[in-house]
Amino acid sequence: SSEQLGALSYVFLNSKGGMDGVDMQSVQQVVAAMSAGSRHEANERRKATEHAERTRQLLQRKSTWERDKVAVAKSRREVDAAVTRLEEQRRLSSVFCHVDQDQYYAACEEQERPELSGKAFAVGGIGMISTANYVARKYGVRSAMPGFIALKLCPHLIFVRPDFSKYTAKAQEVRGVLRTFDANLQVRGLDEASLDVTAYVKGRRDRDVLEAVAEKIRHDVAAATGGLTCSVGIAPTRELAKIASDRNKPNGQCIVEDFTREAVLSFIRPLETRKITGIGKVTDASLKALGITTVEDLYNARYLLHGILTPTASSFLLRTSLGIGAEDVSADRGGAEDDQQEHNRKSCSVERTFEPIGDRHTLSRKLIDIAFTLSRHLHDLGLRGHQLTLKIKLSNFEIRSRQVTLPHATDSSDDLIPAALKLLKAELPLSARLLGLKVSQWENENDTQVASRDILARFLQKGDEEDEEGGLRKVEEIVPSTTPTPAAAVAAKMAPPTTVRSEPWTCIACTLENEASAKRCEACGALKGSSLPPTSTLALEKKRRAPTLLD
Repeated sequence: SSEQLGALSYVFLNSKGGMDGVDMQSVQQVVAAMSAGSRHEANERRKATEHAERTRQLLQRKSTWERDKVAVAKSRREVDAAVTRLEEQRRLSSVFCHVDQDQYYAACEEQERPELSGKAFAVGGIGMISTANYVARKYGVRSAMPGFIALKLCPHLIFVRPDFSKYTAKAQEVRGVLRTFDANLQVRGLDEASLDVTAYVKGRRDRDVLEAVAEKIRHDVAAATGGLTCSVGIAPTRELAKIASDRNKPNGQCIVEDFTREAVLSFIRPLETRKITGIGKVTDASLKALGITTVEDLYNARYLLHGILTPTASSFLLRTSLGIGAEDVSADRGGAEDDQQEHNRKSCSVERTFEPIGDRHTLSRKLIDIAFTLSRHLHDLGLRGHQLTLKIKLSNFEIRSRQVTLPHATDSSDDLIPAALKLLKAELPLSARLLGLKVSQWENENDTQVASRDILARFLQKGDEEDEEGGLRKVEEIVPSTTPTPAAAVAAKMAPPTTVRSEPWTCIACTLENEASAKRCEACGALKGSSLPPTSTLALEKKRRAPTLLD
């Protein structure tokens, strides 16, 4: 129904590279039909109601602001002054390059299994898809989509089980190439990186020079990895370079025409606001309610946004509308005050919220991306920590956290990723809507404090729940269903842990090995002990309203 489509208006509608020409309305109808009666649909309806209320309040603030001549005049003065300051900070001398691997997980699998070439396949399983190749994307199949919905869109879709060790190894090969262009490249995940190639091009910004650099990066990456392709964007800011890298996917490149203020504005102003990193679906929906759909609209509404949004939000949107990079602003800020703030910082964390996910491979991928981002933040701040904490918000909104003391202080993703995955494994299986990582206990704290923490940690481990898989576990329920008495809590802690170990099982339908706890094959969706093909399991999955549908 139209009402149902409205409630699910944000699900799987954001196009990715390779989805040009896909009838997204038909995809939306399939999603709505497969979601009918599920907790996912109910949650989408709840969010639609919340969005309607936010929109009402936003429009009310807009109306109030427009009638207040004093407030309007104040916004104009403050915004004009802010624009002047930002323009003074604009730098056009740097050359940034963003490298984005094409259909990365799928490309790694196709390289190892040439028989997949030309066929629609996705890395993941019946529960959730990590990546779809370009053939599958033509059917509307994309990452973060439940596999049984993807099968409805593309009945002949092939599932390939993820292999993160393979993807990590290939990513190291790619980074080896990229470090020849920028030794201090910023890693944005297994399949993305941001480079400052100003020194490499010796300050030149001629278009033919930049085109040649982009071509060389693409050529060298393909040569080093046995043929994996990437897309490259080059611009005077990291943000614009990332946008440019998506312009001519796959295996393409895009250079911002000239490194001038006019060229930057010409490039960014026509873009839809959703294309801007940092503008998610919620913010985008709020902007649309104000009649703002493009970056040019953002600039034209700068006084209004300053008057009705928070200072942080309005400042970000103003900088975005001017095409000024975050590094331009941060480089101008600096100073002893910032140093003191970093000295007083107790921790550094990164969190990501998403639709509930139960597939362990998808959760692992998200956690790896979070660890990369956290590592970059730590490096930028010059901080290294001893303790890593994992935060999980379950689909029922229960909060869990688990922490571990690392062997040494670190800011490296090579240390954070395995530790984080071990903490996550200890909590599986679960369905989560938020993952976060936090690093604390800085290396420059005095040895006595660190030693005291270690003793305290060992003491707490004797009383708190503990297991082999990783660290202390602490569970906080927002609305606990029952409250145990102190005596019951003590008895529960004193009770010996029960450990049940089972052997993995091999799927009869596709011969792939699965975790002992899995009731269905992660790759093809067949029931444990069944030889039914995926198309048969799809009917079963739909009939029982599979709990993997973001429940």
